Parts: sequence; C-alpha cells; structure tokens
Amino acid sequence: MLSFISFLNIFTHCYLELVNSGDIYLLQQEPFFVPVLRTNIIKTTSITFKAKTVLTISQIKNLYLIQVINLDRINPEYIYYLLNPWTKRDTRIPDFLILVDHLTGSQSSKANILLQTGPIYESILLQIRNGLIQTSYVARSQKLAVLCRAETCKEILPVYDYHMKNWEKNGKNRAIISLLSFDVDEDVYSITTHLYEKVKDFCTDAEVAYITKLHAYLSLPGDLCLIIEFMIRTNHSIQNRVTNESSGFIKRTKLNNISQQFNLYAIDIHPYAETQDGLEYAVFVNKSSLVANLMFLKPFDIPVWILACLEAIGLSLLLAYSVRKSSFSQLGTSLFWTISVFLNQGNESFENDVKKQLKVGSFLIATWSLMMLILSNCYTDLLYSFLMSDMKPNLPKDFETILNAPGVKVYSFQNARYATSVDKLIEEVPQLTNVKIHIVPKINDITLFDRSIVSLAYLGRVGDIQISETFIILQTSSNLETFATLIKETGRFAHLKNDDFYLIGERSGWISSRNWVGKIFGNMLRRLCESGIYSTWKTRWYTFFNKGGLYVVRWGIGEHDQDGHVGNIVTGRKKPLSWKMLRMHFTLLSVGLGISIITQFYEVAWFVNLSGYFNSYI
Repeated sequence: MLSFISFLNIFTHCYLELVNSGDIYLLQQEPFFVPVLRTNIIKTTSITFKAKTVLTISQIKNLYLIQVINLDRINPEYIYYLLNPWTKRDTRIPDFLILVDHLTGSQSSKANILLQTGPIYESILLQIRNGLIQTSYVARSQKLAVLCRAETCKEILPVYDYHMKNWEKNGKNRAIISLLSFDVDEDVYSITTHLYEKVKDFCTDAEVAYITKLHAYLSLPGDLCLIIEFMIRTNHSIQNRVTNESSGFIKRTKLNNISQQFNLYAIDIHPYAETQDGLEYAVFVNKSSLVANLMFLKPFDIPVWILACLEAIGLSLLLAYSVRKSSFSQLGTSLFWTISVFLNQGNESFENDVKKQLKVGSFLIATWSLMMLILSNCYTDLLYSFLMSDMKPNLPKDFETILNAPGVKVYSFQNARYATSVDKLIEEVPQLTNVKIHIVPKINDITLFDRSIVSLAYLGRVGDIQISETFIILQTSSNLETFATLIKETGRFAHLKNDDFYLIGERSGWISSRNWVGKIFGNMLRRLCESGIYSTWKTRWYTFFNKGGLYVVRWGIGEHDQDGHVGNIVTGRKKPLSWKMLRMHFTLLSVGLGISIITQFYEVAWFVNLSGYFNSYI
C-alpha cells in the first residue's frame, strides 16, 4: 500500500511534466500557429518522492527531470547509451524514467534488459493495449513490480491515456503542451512576444496606453490579459506549438460541449462561467428606399382615400342628376367641383344652380366644403410632419414573418480576425432551416466591419456581394452591437430591433485539468472575477475596439464626402457654406417649379370647363 501511495504521488507530478514541460525534450522549431502555456519544471521540495540519483554540482539541484521513452521505437542499447552516467553528454541524466510498452511481444524483455544493465534510477513501465493502459510497473531492485492495474487505476490511467494518444500519433517523442484556445487571431498573441515587458500597460489604465484620437485606452482582449497575468504571477513563458499537437488543458469552451471534447471525470469545471454572446438578429433598411417609396397618399391610409373618392363620386352623380333633371351632362363639372373644394377652390355659378334646383343644396355644399376643409388641413399637417420626421420602416414584429416578407434577405458578416462564427448556432434555429443565408466575407476591415459598412453605406455592396435594401443580420450579441453602432454612424440606415431579437443563448466558461497548473489558474481566475478585474478587462477591450471601428468609419465618411478630416468630425454649424449644402435647396426649387406648371395647367383646364358650362346656358 505504501508503494502504491508513493506511486500515485509521483505519478501525478510526472503527469504534469508530461503535459506541460517542454524543456526536457529536444524539440525542433515548429511553424507558428498559436502560443501555448509552458510550465517550469517541478521542484523536488514540493513532492515527497526523492530520486536516488545524485545530481552534479553543474546541474540545477532543485529541478526534477523526467524522461518518457517509447520502447517500440527506440533500441534499448541506445537508451542505455543515453542514460549511462559515464557517457559524455551535454544533456543531464533524467531523475525519473517512464517506459511505454505497447505489448507487441518483445517490449517487456527490452525493459528487463534495460533495468538490469542500466544505471540506478527510478522507473515506471506502462503497458498499453489498444490505446488503453493495462498495467503499471515500478522498478524495484532491478525487477518490475506491479503497482496498478486498469481495474484499480480508474482515476489516473484514463487521464494519462487521453494525452498519450495525442503524444503517440506523431510517431516520435514530443511533449503534449497545454493549449490556450481563444476566438482571437494569432496576430494578437504575437504582441506579447515583442512587448512582454510592457504588456501590463495594455491591461491597465496606464497613461502611456491612452490614445488621444480614440479617447480610449489601448487594450488587449480580456481573456488574453488573464493569461498574461497568470504567466507573470506564476513565472511561465510563451512557447509556440502546432495546434493539433496540443492537449487543450486550459481552454475556454461551451459548457454543453465539454463531454464531447474531454473525459468529463478528468477535468475540473472551476466556479466561473458566463453567458457568452449567443445568436441575435436585427433588421436594417436603407433610407434611400424609404424616400423612393414616399407617396403623397402616405398621410392617410388606403381605406380613407377610397372612402373619400367614393363619396366624391356619389355626390358628383347626385348633383349632376339634380341640376339637369335626369341628365348627366354636367357630370364633368360636378366631379371637378367636388375635387376642387379639397384644394380650397370653387365654382360660384355651379353652386348657385345647385341651390336653385335642390332644397338641400346649400346643406350639401356646406357639409362637403367643411369636410374637405378638415381633410385638406389634416392632410397638409400630416404630410409636413411626415416629411420632417425620421422615416421608419413598416415591418412585421416577429422574426418568422419578417423572413417571409418580400425583398428581405438574410446575411451574416464574417471577419477572420475578430468576428465569432455563427454557423453552428444558425443550425439550431428552426426558423432558418429552409432560409438561404448569404455569407459576406470581410474585405479590408481594420477592426470589425468598419470598411465593410462604409462600402455598404455608399456603394450598396460589400466586395462582390450586393446587399438588398431591406436585410436581416445574424451575428453574435457583441458583434451585432458593434455592427449597429458603426452603421448608425453613417446615418443611412434605419435599425429595427424586435422583442424576439435574441434567438439562442450560449453559455461558456473556463475549464482546466486536475493538475497543478489547472488549480492555480482556477484559483486566480476566481479571485479576479470576484474583484471585478476580469470584467473590467473585457469592458476596456470592447470600448477600445468599438472606438477604433468608429474612427475608421468616420475616416471613410470624410474621405467620401471630402468634408472634415480623420478623427475630427466637423459639425453642421462649423461647416463652411458649400455647393453640397445648397444642392438640396435648388432641387426643391426645381420641384416647386414643376408643381407650379402642373397647377397652371389645371387652372387653364378649369377656365375651359367654366366656358363650356356657360355656353350650355346660352
């Protein structure tokens, strides 16, 4: 039992070195993909197991070195040569040796030969079949003693096996490194490589990090600030590793996907999780389309206009029939009179004739004139207020009805650097099952959506994709908030946000393994969350990020209009008088001239109609 306890104690720390210590392997330089966390080697003072090997003076005495050897790939004689203390070498002898045996038939004999002829050291032999550890042995007096079998080592062996599979698939000895996984571009991580000493300035309110043009502090993503703080406090370094060779020990992930990526019993979910983004939608309408659809009938609904027209026609028939005694020869004059009253015009001769022929003629004329006076004044006031107020789109209030509205298309903007993909979230929305979603790739955005929105506002397209006048945007919550903020700056779109805008929620959090690194990380994360530092980092990053996008959008607006300068949006009061400001006045003057011509035409028609009316009495 004491041997088994000793084995569990040292194996836990050996396991930490397997997955986190890169210094004990001769690794080749790999291409840069994503940096990973790399721990320092365990100090012997922190464990109860003591190695029998006496370290030389030239070696660092407080470090404990572990070597993993795969027996089916390395000749035992070569291993003996490497481990022989009398062999001249530049590398140090390992304090502890882990031999991996895949039960191919000859590996146990290799291990026995190695144990009998090798130097004095502590060793563990792991026998693996079909990717699962079957038995664990420890060297005792140059013999192998069984310490743990599969049925009694359920707590440790599956964890070790999970990482050994990744380690074995490369075909050579290579460390499994803890991966830091975020939805942030690799370029952001490279900042810490060059500015490691100054990195605290970008996670604090230091004066040196203040950007005057943006009126915000230069910041790094909150998750990255957390990792940097962890590395500084625990004396870790950044090491570049290929993603598929990393184990993902410290990772941010969706909580409902943990069981698919890890053995659930092999990890700790630390007491911190958050509702992360989720899928939202918003509807945007190009204001140019609203102006194009502006009709002079807009102040009143269609039923009101239909009722007024039917009453005018009915009154015209009644008056024409009454004046000519069963004849409709004056129908044109009667109809023209009923319409002219709406324009505050009249025909005194026709009105006198109506009064003579009908006992209630005066009542009909007074009633119709009063009704048209009220209708005319209401129409004028409503039209004026309609033209002077902001135009709002008239769209349905629920998501499914909007999807079926004519002319409405659905888009999702992408940005490889900062935007979060919503492809898998879209698959979970039943209303979008048979809806075609147009993916809009980024063009040359500096932050998020900035230049794409400028192109959309002034060209009506992003790249080669033409955007419809009324469109739905599907993005994560934070990305959609940024999109709405930037597109509002252009002033060319109306934003409609219904009550059912939030389609799917997404809950995510930090997870880590049951090792020393994971526990330290979890404890530090909990303290930072309780003190509010972590949320402050995230808020500062979004503030800096959004203000940077606004700066680019304003620069694009100024470049398009040739008014104002980058970073200094000139207000309407300070703008000098220019042709662009007067152009609308001349346009309205032209419209007024056209209306005057049409009015003159109707006046001529009026007199022609009156002359025909008088000639009928001669």
